[in-house]
Amino acid sequence: IGLQKARELLDGSPRPVIVLFSASAPSGDEQLNTALDQLKKEKVRVYTIGVDTGGTDSLTELSRIAGMTGGISFELPSQDMLLEIPGRILADMNQTKLRSLGCFTGDGESLAINMSIPDSSAEAVNLILFSGAGITDFEVYGQDGRRYNPDFVRIGEQYTLIRLNNPQKGSWKLFVKGEAG
Repeated sequence: IGLQKARELLDGSPRPVIVLFSASAPSGDEQLNTALDQLKKEKVRVYTIGVDTGGTDSLTELSRIAGMTGGISFELPSQDMLLEIPGRILADMNQTKLRSLGCFTGDGESLAINMSIPDSSAEAVNLILFSGAGITDFEVYGQDGRRYNPDFVRIGEQYTLIRLNNPQKGSWKLFVKGEAG
């Protein structure tokens, strides 16, 4: 079974998780239940993503699989949702709140995005910017209007992660410039 093989591949991982994409859920047979019991015992969360499942039975079974291990089940009704799911999984793994700032299309010009930090109790705010074409530049301005230097930045091919440690309550602005497309 695929879950058993995935568990073997994760051996020694500090925070192991499995993300299972499926067009149809496996039936609740004994081999599956044994694998799920083992994953739960080893504290390996399974996150399931139903793709073109064609019915509620498959979604119910995928939800059961995720639920038994402490994961979450997602349905993928459109490709756009695929951009949101990794952030939701990371938020769940880190027990943090996730708030979307929306979807925007880059045109090569700088785009201003308003964001609100509701209170000063947040230890950190992580901004994850997904882009198929790439982020070329960004600036963050604090609630006092001054430019804020992020505490951590990681730039991947299709994402940029910006961490703001101990941000102050208030209205912040993020200026993002991306490639057209």
